[in-house]
Amino acid sequence: MLKILEVPAFGIEGGIYQYIFSHLNYMNKEDMEIDFLTRNKKLIDHNQIIENNYGVRLFSTTERENKALFDQEILEILDKDYDVIHLHSSYLLGYRIEQLAMKKKVKKVILHSHSSGMELFGKQADEDLKLLHEENKKKFSMQDATDFWACSKKASQWMFGEQIEPSRIKIMKNAIDTDKYKYCKENREYIRSKYNIDNKFVIGHIGRFSYQKNQEFLIEIFEEIFQLRKDIVLFMIGSGTTYNIIVDMIEERNLSSQIILVDWTENIQHYLSAMDLFVLPSRFEGLPLTLVEAQANGLETIVSDLVTKEVDLMNNMKFLPLKEHMWVKEILNHQGNNRRIDADKIIAEAGYDIRQQAKILEKEYRSVHE
Repeated sequence: MLKILEVPAFGIEGGIYQYIFSHLNYMNKEDMEIDFLTRNKKLIDHNQIIENNYGVRLFSTTERENKALFDQEILEILDKDYDVIHLHSSYLLGYRIEQLAMKKKVKKVILHSHSSGMELFGKQADEDLKLLHEENKKKFSMQDATDFWACSKKASQWMFGEQIEPSRIKIMKNAIDTDKYKYCKENREYIRSKYNIDNKFVIGHIGRFSYQKNQEFLIEIFEEIFQLRKDIVLFMIGSGTTYNIIVDMIEERNLSSQIILVDWTENIQHYLSAMDLFVLPSRFEGLPLTLVEAQANGLETIVSDLVTKEVDLMNNMKFLPLKEHMWVKEILNHQGNNRRIDADKIIAEAGYDIRQQAKILEKEYRSVHE
């Protein structure tokens, strides 16, 4: 039996959980025992759903301040003799679990970087967290884990800096079910009919409502564009901490009839097919799954130049600085797209199909028994 402990972070709807669960769907788990360690109450509330769908068990820690009690909790969990511990993170606020796992001689201790920055609102607490990340990055060494993974080179630099030899870092591609996200004319017609936007130019954005995704910038440029082009509509799909701020901005600018807010949905591919252009003005990213999905659908994309260029898989992505006039001009000049058919095959050939990547991840896990 191969025993694996997944240690994720953030909300259940986030990219890290999507990465884990999507890979589990395509792995042979018959001889695997997979557990989760999390402080995420929302995930724990979904315990039965997760156990039924994925066959995993959940454990949680309660201690944060008392280091001795925290160590005791972690060591009790590690006593279950895991072969692999896979820690998924966006920043390095601590690495005590890694150290304890190495001390227990766990065969494979993986630290996996999924981002290239962290939420910063200018508050002192945020600045202190970033300083803590940088301090820990300098202390973290090749003795604190066995494997060092990242979703992109930018995410690798953010997490590991100069402390880990480049030859020891493995890039694990953020993959998707490319067949699921391919362009579908029927889906396009269904969504456009549902929202009565048959003859509109539809811009799309998908992402957690947060400082990172920078939706405020998107509202500001859309307001300018709408003054010059009245047949334009914006889909914004997601939820998050800045959702109410975005709603207020939309209402203050009288854009409620032009901006369609949609909560998280399992049918993202339907909305992608309905779009004409995809935009992502993020302040930072690892390698965003939404851009892989959009490209598999054949959508042209305009992206912040703070996003890693590794994500441009079809050589037709526009990277722009976060200057409003440049985004307004680029969107107004958009001529449409004739490359939507077979885009999913191009993305799969680039190595971003989940079936391929799940096999790679499974092989990495099973290597401890070789």
